[in-house]
Amino acid sequence: MGRFKTIILWAISLLFLFYTLWGIDFFAVITAMRSYYPAPAWLVGFFLLMFYLSNALRLYLLLPGEKKAQTAIKAIFIGMGYNNIMPAKAGEILKIMYLSRNLNMPLADSGATVFCERIFDILFLFALSLVLAYFGFESIPLYIPFILIFLLAVGFFLVRRYSDFFHACYKKIPSIRFGKFMDMLHYRLIDAVTLRWFSRGIGITCLVWLVSLSCYITALLFVAELRITVFQAVVVFVAASFGSAIPSSPGALGVFEASIVYSLSLFGVGREEAFGAALFLRIILFLPVTVAGLVFFIMSREKTTS
Repeated sequence: MGRFKTIILWAISLLFLFYTLWGIDFFAVITAMRSYYPAPAWLVGFFLLMFYLSNALRLYLLLPGEKKAQTAIKAIFIGMGYNNIMPAKAGEILKIMYLSRNLNMPLADSGATVFCERIFDILFLFALSLVLAYFGFESIPLYIPFILIFLLAVGFFLVRRYSDFFHACYKKIPSIRFGKFMDMLHYRLIDAVTLRWFSRGIGITCLVWLVSLSCYITALLFVAELRITVFQAVVVFVAASFGSAIPSSPGALGVFEASIVYSLSLFGVGREEAFGAALFLRIILFLPVTVAGLVFFIMSREKTTS
């Protein structure tokens, strides 16, 4: 089953990659990238660093019990880095295990925290999609993000309303260890959620994604100098973010590029220019964090073995 799932994920990614590369004139891509304005690239790097640090700050604030800022920073790089070299977002599993081992906390606590990060990310992207739809981007029907946010809210309150029923079900799981894990995970994700905790998570998530958005806008408008508006750059950002969020090949290879090429084509950007922008974003968004993640993970393994 695991091998079949991996084959399916790779097949989907290859289809997206085929769409991206179909009919591409690579000499035109190189020509387009050679004309990039290099000075703002430093600003892209700054926003990228702030993106990683704001992610670490959110993780630090969401983690329960005793925690260390240094551990949160390393966990972010390890998770993001290994997501780029392992399929199906498997870097998140390493991130959960790293936090559990280095902070001496149950896997349910670290797992619930990482899961909450993804929930906050999805809520922000849905909300941003709702804003885009409201202001007239017709490719996103207004009702879709609204319905998705509504369903998430209703699902949460229903599960919380019948929380005792779910806890009773966990006790009937044949594996006692897995049952306790699910029971603690449910508590962290449902029972322990307060309005203050949720507001803090949403607030820092807005900071995380606004910094990431600034990175995209700077890269697309000032480095690649594409003839698009800020609003259109936001649409590209949302498409790329959803593409990256889909569990697929390592680093969402193919899906990420296709999301950018397709969304830019909606605004009249040629395929070569769009692919050049996607390639630039691929290099600057994925390469540094992958190297840093590998270094931090190897260092943590050496520390553990010693």
